[in-house]
Amino acid sequence: MNIRKIINLSIKISIVIQAVLCLLLAIFFLSDKLQTNVINYGSTEKSSVTVHINKIKRNNNEKAANFLLSQPAAIVKENLEVSQNKNPTIRVSIGGDKNKFSALSIDNITYIQKNDLVRLSENSNPKAIIGENTGSVNSIKRLPHILFSPNIYVDKLENNINDNILGNYNIVGLNYQQQKNFFKRLSKITGESVSDLHEEKSGFSIDNGTTGIILLSLIILDLLILVILLTIYVISSLKELGILSLLGWGKLELAYGLLGEFFNFSIFTMLISIALGISISGIYLHGIYYYLLSGFLNIFLTICILLVSIIMIIGVDVLNAIKGKLPKKVLYIFAVSLYLVLSIGLVFVSVALDKPIDTVKQNGTMLSNWSKVSEYETLKSVEAGNNQGTISGQDDVLDTEMWNWYKSIEEKKGVYLASGQFYSSSVLNNIRESEGRETPVTPFTLLKFSPNYLNDHNLQITKTDENLAYSGIRLYLIPSQWSKNEKETFKSWVRNLDLNNTDVNTTFGQDKKIKFVYYQSQQPIFTWLTDKGEPNIDRSPVILVSTANNMGLLEYGNLRANVLTGPLKFKNKIALNRNMKSNILKKFDLIDNKLEFVPVQKYVSGLQRELGTVIALFSGLTVFIIFTIVLILLTISLIFSISNSESLFVKGILGFSTYQLYWPLIISVGIIGLVKFFAVITFRSNLGLILIPIELLMEFMAIFIFAKNRGIKK
Repeated sequence: MNIRKIINLSIKISIVIQAVLCLLLAIFFLSDKLQTNVINYGSTEKSSVTVHINKIKRNNNEKAANFLLSQPAAIVKENLEVSQNKNPTIRVSIGGDKNKFSALSIDNITYIQKNDLVRLSENSNPKAIIGENTGSVNSIKRLPHILFSPNIYVDKLENNINDNILGNYNIVGLNYQQQKNFFKRLSKITGESVSDLHEEKSGFSIDNGTTGIILLSLIILDLLILVILLTIYVISSLKELGILSLLGWGKLELAYGLLGEFFNFSIFTMLISIALGISISGIYLHGIYYYLLSGFLNIFLTICILLVSIIMIIGVDVLNAIKGKLPKKVLYIFAVSLYLVLSIGLVFVSVALDKPIDTVKQNGTMLSNWSKVSEYETLKSVEAGNNQGTISGQDDVLDTEMWNWYKSIEEKKGVYLASGQFYSSSVLNNIRESEGRETPVTPFTLLKFSPNYLNDHNLQITKTDENLAYSGIRLYLIPSQWSKNEKETFKSWVRNLDLNNTDVNTTFGQDKKIKFVYYQSQQPIFTWLTDKGEPNIDRSPVILVSTANNMGLLEYGNLRANVLTGPLKFKNKIALNRNMKSNILKKFDLIDNKLEFVPVQKYVSGLQRELGTVIALFSGLTVFIIFTIVLILLTISLIFSISNSESLFVKGILGFSTYQLYWPLIISVGIIGLVKFFAVITFRSNLGLILIPIELLMEFMAIFIFAKNRGIKK
C-alpha cells in the first residue's frame, strides 16, 4: 500500500470518527433535554402550581401527606439520589388523581406513557416502579436509558411521602380558585405562610457540562487531524496536480477529482450514524431525527475542511507543484504542536481517570462477589392475605407464621439466614449522642448468618457452639485480633441492645442468654451489603450465629422483609421448591400470603448495566486518544519522509538502518515519552504508569512499520 492510499484511508477513518462524535454530541443534547424535561415534569402544564414545603408543624406529617394525596390533581415530587461512587438517579414520585397524569415527552418522543403511570398507581405491589432502581425486580415496565442521561425511575408517592414530607411538589390539575384554597389549607397544616409555600428553598440540578465540552473538544481535535491529513494528501499529489494543470485541467476540476471521494464518503457515513445511533442511544428508531441531524452536521464539517484544501489547490503555483516543493516549516510547526498538546492531554486524562477506574474496579469486585450468589432465591413479595393486622402494625400473626415455617425448615439443606449491617463512624456517633451509651469507636460489620450458611461457606464453628445457637443462646463470633478494650466495649453495647429487644416469643426472649466466642479470621467474607459506600467483603466482621430460637424482636419481624437485604434465602430454585410446597405453606397458614421469591440476579441487573457502560466509555476514550496520537505521529513521519525523500533514498541504498534514517524522529518521541512518564510518576497516576509505556511502544512500532513500508516502496 503506497503513502497516498494510507493517507486516503486515514482521512476516511477520521471522517468516520467525526461522524461518531457528532452522533454522540446529538445524543448528549437529547439526554440533556430529557433530563430538563424530567426535572420540569408537571411544572410546565397550564394548570400546574409548585408548592415548597420547607417545614411542618410537629406531628402533622401524616395529615399533610393525606391532604396532598386527596387533591383532585396529579401530585409530582422529585428527588435526586446519589450514593457514593454512583451516577445520579432521578426518582419521580407520582400520586393523586390518576386522571390528571400526563405523559413525559421529548420533542416527538414519548418517554413515559400516561397509561403506564395509571398502571403503576393501580398496581397492588407497593414497591412497584416504572424503570429501574438497583434492579428490575419490582419494575412493571423498563424505561429506555438514553446514553449520558441519569437513571430515571417512577414510583408511588403514597408509599414514600411519609419518609420525608419536606420538598417541592408540582400540583397539576387545579383551577385558580382551587389553587388558592389549597395553599390556604396547606398553610394551616404546615404552619408555613402562603408566601413561604411559594418560595423555593431547596432543589437539585445535575451538571453535565463536562461531557458536552469533552465531545466538542474531541470534534475540534478530529477536525485538526483532518486538516493535517488532507494537507499532506494534497502535498503528496502536487506533482500530479501540476502536470494535469499543464494539460489543461481547471483548478476546480482538479480539486473535485482529488477530494470528491471524501465528500461522497461523508454522505455514506450517514448510514453509520443511523445504525450506530439505533445500537447505542437506548431509544432505537425513536431518535432517528437526532441521528440524521448528526449525519448532516458531519457532512457540513467535512465540506468546511475540504474547502481549506480546495483553496490550497487553487492557490498552488504550477511550477512549484511540478517540482514538489513543500512548506516544511509550517507543516512541522502545526503537526508537532498538535502532537505536544495531545501528549499533555494524555497525561492529564491518565491522572483524571484514576478515580473513575478505581470505581470501576470496586464495582467489578462487587459484581464478581454478587455473581457468586446470583442463583440464591430471596423474598420478593408477601401479600397481606388474612394478616392485614400485621401489615398495619396491630398484631404479629404473620410474623409468627413466618417464624414457625422457618423454624421447621432451618436445618434443611440450602435454607439460609444471611444479612449484614455496617456500623460506620457516623452511625456509631449518632447512637452515642441519641442514646447516651458507650459504643464501639472503630467502624465494623455485623453479619447475621445461620449455621447452615456458615457451614456451606467454609466458616466453621464447633458442634457445641452450633447446638448452643439452636438452643436459643445468642452466639456472637468476635474477631480475636480486636483489642481487649474493643471486645469489652462491643460486648457491653450489644448485650444492652439485645436485652432491650426481647419482647418476642422465642427461647432467647424468655431466657435472655448471650455468649461470645473469639474467632481467627482467615478469609474474605461476603457481607450482603448493597450500598457502594459499605464494605462488600470483610475479613474481620462480627458474626451473629442466627437461629429461630435465638432471634430477638428485630430478626423475628424481619423474616418477611421482601428486599435484597432481607435475611431469608434459599441456595437455589431446588431448595426453594422443596420447602415451598403447598402442603407445607398450608400447615403454617401462609397460602393466603402468596410468598414470591426471585433470584438475587434480578436485583443486581442494574449494577451490571452501569458497570458495562462505564467500562465501554472509559475504553473508548483511551483508545481514541492513543489512536489520535499515533495518527499524528504517522503524519509527522510522512512530512519528514516527503521533505527528505532524496536524502532518505540515497542513505537507504547505502544500507543505513531505520534508526539512522529516522533518528531525529525516534529520539524526539523517546524524550517526550520520558517526560510524560516522569509526569505521571509525579502525579502518582496508576493508569498513566500503564498507559504511557503502551502508547510509547505503539509510537515506536508505528515509526518502524512506516519506515519499512516506505523503504520497500522506494
